Amino acid sequence: MKAMQLDRLLHKTGRLEMTAEAGRAIAVGFALLTAAVLAALLADAVFALPTVLLVALDVLLAGLGLGLLVYLARSIIVHWYDPRRIARLIEQRTKRSDSGLINAVDLIAAPPDDHASATLVEAAIARGDSAAAAIRPREVVSFGHLRKPALILLALAAIAVALLVLTPDLLKTAAARLLDPRGDHPPFTFLQFDVQATPKRIYQGRPATVTARLSGGEGLISLPDEANIVLADPPGHVLPMVHHGDGRFVLQIEKATESFRFYVDTPSGRSPVHTLTVLPAPRIVTATVRYEYPTYTGWPSRTEPLRRRGLRALVGTSAHLRITADLPLSGASLTVHPITGRGEARRIALAPDAADAKVVAGVVPITAGGRYELRIHAANGAEGREIHEGPIVCVPDLPPTLDILEPQPLLVAPVNWTVHVSIHAVDDVGIARLQILRSINGFGPYPIELPVRPAATTDLIAGYDFDLAALGARPGDTITYYASVVDNHPSGSRMADSPTQVIRVISEEQYLQHARRAYRMQHVLDEIGRLQDKLRKLEEAREKLRKKIEKFHKELQESKGPLTDQQLKDLKALEEELKKHVEAIEALARQMQQRAEQRQIYDFEKEYADMLRRRAEQLRKLAEEIKKPKRRLEILTRERKPEKVRLFIPLSDALRALADPEFLHEIGEMLQLTEEEFRKLMKVDALIASGERIVAIAKLQRELADRLGQFRNKEKLSATEQIRARRLAANQRDLARQLAETLERMEKRAADAEADLPKMAASAREIIKKVKSLGILKDQRDAARLAEVGHGRYAHRAAESAAKKLEGLIEDLRDEEGMPLDGLRGAGLDDLDGQLRLTRARLKQCLVQLAQGRGIPGGQGGSGTGYYGSRAPVTLAGPHAGGQGPFGHDDVGRGPIDPTQNTGGPRPKPGEQIDPGQVNPRATVGGGMPGVPIRYRTEAEAYFRRLADESK
Repeated sequence: MKAMQLDRLLHKTGRLEMTAEAGRAIAVGFALLTAAVLAALLADAVFALPTVLLVALDVLLAGLGLGLLVYLARSIIVHWYDPRRIARLIEQRTKRSDSGLINAVDLIAAPPDDHASATLVEAAIARGDSAAAAIRPREVVSFGHLRKPALILLALAAIAVALLVLTPDLLKTAAARLLDPRGDHPPFTFLQFDVQATPKRIYQGRPATVTARLSGGEGLISLPDEANIVLADPPGHVLPMVHHGDGRFVLQIEKATESFRFYVDTPSGRSPVHTLTVLPAPRIVTATVRYEYPTYTGWPSRTEPLRRRGLRALVGTSAHLRITADLPLSGASLTVHPITGRGEARRIALAPDAADAKVVAGVVPITAGGRYELRIHAANGAEGREIHEGPIVCVPDLPPTLDILEPQPLLVAPVNWTVHVSIHAVDDVGIARLQILRSINGFGPYPIELPVRPAATTDLIAGYDFDLAALGARPGDTITYYASVVDNHPSGSRMADSPTQVIRVISEEQYLQHARRAYRMQHVLDEIGRLQDKLRKLEEAREKLRKKIEKFHKELQESKGPLTDQQLKDLKALEEELKKHVEAIEALARQMQQRAEQRQIYDFEKEYADMLRRRAEQLRKLAEEIKKPKRRLEILTRERKPEKVRLFIPLSDALRALADPEFLHEIGEMLQLTEEEFRKLMKVDALIASGERIVAIAKLQRELADRLGQFRNKEKLSATEQIRARRLAANQRDLARQLAETLERMEKRAADAEADLPKMAASAREIIKKVKSLGILKDQRDAARLAEVGHGRYAHRAAESAAKKLEGLIEDLRDEEGMPLDGLRGAGLDDLDGQLRLTRARLKQCLVQLAQGRGIPGGQGGSGTGYYGSRAPVTLAGPHAGGQGPFGHDDVGRGPIDPTQNTGGPRPKPGEQIDPGQVNPRATVGGGMPGVPIRYRTEAEAYFRRLADESK
């Protein structure tokens, strides 16, 4: 049986009761929690609690909240819907004592009972249901107990709102600290911080400024006089700020390197944490430049790192820059500053590479010198931390230079000779054309093209041969020539010419006179000495080799077995030494043969050359004899069989036979004999040369006496005449000194030659005695002294006396043909007659030839006189090597030379290269005047030599 009114009452009352109890629990919980939170916030605001206490408060508040949740859950569970409990609650609250509602609830919930009266049960339920209809749920449940906690909660909320309105930062600051106790939130303060960082975008490596403006706290606290920046990462680092008044504090950062978090700390509080964001600046990782040269150069492109030395290239070159950074780039700018006062700066943009955002590239034309500044820009707006700068060197395309390496500017050559001309041309880019232009006796010039191989070379040595026979040159002809070079510049106007050089053609007799001046007796003696040294070294080397072979032979005979590895190694070493010995003998034979085939310019050379020719042939035969045991030695080296050991016996015998020094001693004795003969001849020539010097002094004395003749009738001299007289006095003193030195030298030479040349030494002493007895030296000194003090008449008398005495002496020494010093020469011939392998007539001719070597060849010009009156050195070319060829010296003259060979000596080192194949056109190619252009060196050297000669 159902009781609808009772059931409705129970459910409504249960819901109301649940609502009232849950609401009360919630109100009480929220009130407690709000009070606790407000207390925590106020405590932190007042005391600025440390992190530990904030964490403790958070734990307490969390525990309180958890306890309130438990309390609320318990209240809901306790007051969960229970019909019997609700019925009892209704009877208690409505003060019913009949338990009608409880009984009805029990009877409805109880199962049917067979012993219970159904009528009574229904009656009891009906009574309960009718009673429930008269009761209202609001009469049972009261909400009065909610008022107090609700008012408390409202009061706390009002306090919170008031605090939020009056001091909004208090709750917000404290709440942030409670919610995030480890978040480094600032404690509450009445100060207000306005922190700004300028500029808005701060780039790495650039300056920045942090400004803090303090305000607030009027009437409560005063603005502080101190403020500091405290870094949050890493914590604790303090940066003091500068107080600018009115609560404004500033920190200047000269160079911002990285982002950092910070707050402003004062005695009255601190600011929230701020972040200074520093945008990273790009940095150049690699920088390269690729040079694209002008087309006419033919040079390949070249890539190299872009260094601090800058850009250096030929004018017209394109420099392709490629810059790689560590950040994506938006571009780069290159500013070219010209040389001061030569234009305005220009700006060249480098664009980002489409394939790589970290790369920019651009082209810089090399048209003028200056300096560049390169800056890169990152995609984030930052500018590069570094400025790549350097010079721009625009290397001009200079005109070519050339020099004639050989021969010298003035060359004297005999007819039928071939003169080789070696030309060195240099250009910084390339040589397109080389010519030699020649003139013969004023006719011409006629250009001759010389090959340029390879095309556009920068350093070229070319040759050309003047075949005098083919040209039909005759004695007295003059050939002038110069070289001309054109580089490969598109304009075709860059060229250079060498100075004009001269070839004078002379006769055979004139050539011999020239050659004798270059090839003297001392040269022959030096040559013999070098040849003797070579023979001595050959003999020493052969003796050492002989001892080694005999020692090896003895060891081999004692072993009586096959050759061991060590013996085979020793055999190979002996074979190599024997080979070198044979080569040395053959080389000396060739040198002797070459020297013997040279043109003889002295009659006494014929026997010397014949001896060299015979001995050279004997040396070749000696080499062939040594090659026989050498071939046997090679057999032993190849075959190591015991029976082959006996082949070594004839090898040893042959070498022992060669060890006889008789042959080489014979050559040495012949050379020694020749040397002794030549030395005697040289002593004769030296004494004659001293006599000739006296003759020359006599001529000079006559000239000086004639000059002093202008004062013969003057007792007193004017100021100008006195100056001239003093100069002549100096000349007279010098002439007296020369005569004294000549006599002294002649005395020494006579003493040296007395053993070999007694007659000539006696004749020389007779001349010395006559010079001294005549008082010539006294007259010369008196003339100098008198001219110095201005006694012109007496100075002339003394000089005239010395001149006449010398002339008389020379006259007494003339022969029937009028030749001076014939007595001295005749005494020398008497001494040499029978001592040399020459007839008396040939001996006399040899002395004449030696005298020609001391004189002026061909009777032309002065010693060393060059072309057009200059003092450029005269070079002799011809078939004689001047005593300098085969035995260790350079040749004076050469025959035809292969034009493809560099015959001009060591080539000069190239200068600094501006690209592969290019050399500095100003590199020295000859001459000894650094700083003077090559084309002017010959003229400059001649000019300074002329000044030096004129100043003497």
